[in-house]
Amino acid sequence: MAGDLAAADRAASANARLPDVFLVGAMKAGTTAVAEALRAHPAAFVCPVKEPHFLADPAWLGPDADARGVHDAREVLKPDGPATLHHARVADPATYAALFAGAAPARAVVDASTSYLHAPGTPAAIAAARPNARILILLREPAERAYAQYLMDRRIGRTRLSFAEALDREPRYLAFSRYAEAVARYLDAFPREQVLIRTREALRADFAGVFGEICRHIAVAPIEPPATPVNTAAAPRWPGLSAALHRSGAKALARRVLPRGVAARIGRALETAPERTGPTAEERALVWSHLAGEVHRLEALTGLDLRHWADTR
Repeated sequence: MAGDLAAADRAASANARLPDVFLVGAMKAGTTAVAEALRAHPAAFVCPVKEPHFLADPAWLGPDADARGVHDAREVLKPDGPATLHHARVADPATYAALFAGAAPARAVVDASTSYLHAPGTPAAIAAARPNARILILLREPAERAYAQYLMDRRIGRTRLSFAEALDREPRYLAFSRYAEAVARYLDAFPREQVLIRTREALRADFAGVFGEICRHIAVAPIEPPATPVNTAAAPRWPGLSAALHRSGAKALARRVLPRGVAARIGRALETAPERTGPTAEERALVWSHLAGEVHRLEALTGLDLRHWADTR
């Protein structure tokens, strides 16, 4: 069962206000850049754990399930703890509520958990507690998204397979590139005007313009967003070592206790540039061979023109 937002409301302090905006984009579709831009907005409050996963069914593992186990959301609540964490698995309503201390004055309060897109029970859980919630969905061309997830898995030592082998043996790469059913659940749970759907391609082409649309959708004044960070792809220099450091939590601990520059230098020493940062034409065609009808169904659901996705097949 998904987390109980009503219970978290009851546990919240007087200066807290729990989310009414949910950024539920696909993994590797630009949610981090949007969340960080909203974090800089004076009228918005973004959860200090960017992805608390509170409203995702605990039985639904999601693409980053093993990573959630090595981050403790309570660290950001400590005076000497980190200001933010990327993700953690928050199950306790009181802990979730505590993450939003100080949010009461904000016009928009944001939870940006990517797991909320595909977790089956999450749209209904949000709608039950926040029928007026604003939903932001970011999508990415499916083959590019799957390959970006694959590169991340290579980087942390989660897989040593080739991309074609990973597509054949690991269902998650295709599962998280299928969007139509997930989007349909949100459109069934909320009026269409409460759901804004955009693509990573649109963000890359005009981040400021799309960010302005997002601001208007969540009823805050558009501002010039800060410069968006560029995520650089990397591959592990020693896959076995990278996997052990990730699974043990040592990498997360190092980021918390070491000076930022030292942690960054260690991270770079463990990595090397990948041979390529996108799928080949053959790999792209292989992804799309499993996604028959996905573009047409998404276009019908969203009203977006996604022909450029189909053109890349």
